[in-house]
Amino acid sequence: MPTTFTNHLTINSLNLGTSATLMFTFDKQNHPLYAGEFPVCWKVIRFPATGQCSAKMTFQSQYVYAKPDVDANRIVGNSAYVPLSVGDTTTLSKSDAGVYDFSKPTKGVGGHMQAVNACPSSESLALAYSGMPPGGGANLAC
Repeated sequence: MPTTFTNHLTINSLNLGTSATLMFTFDKQNHPLYAGEFPVCWKVIRFPATGQCSAKMTFQSQYVYAKPDVDANRIVGNSAYVPLSVGDTTTLSKSDAGVYDFSKPTKGVGGHMQAVNACPSSESLALAYSGMPPGGGANLAC
């Protein structure tokens, strides 16, 4: 089972002078905002114009290897991906039909992550940090 990292984010405000709204989204950042892709909203936090306010959020993430789909030198998605932990190794393969697949991670060398290319030619690989919200809202104290 891949290691999941739990992250905590705290945002504080004090007498902003005007109210403010922060929207946290998931976005691949492959295109300009709202041009071909639209972000998915995760959290919306409203801060008052006056007084002190604190918002605390928790989210989880983990490492993944991915085989990126590239179009005109831009990453437009991925063909395959696999979650893994530090110390895991996985193998990328390509079927005769051209479908990419990563093997189930196995224990490799401690302190390292390894992806072995078993495809017939060189392939692009990406190591990413994938976010997974545990759900719920932000704890807001104003």
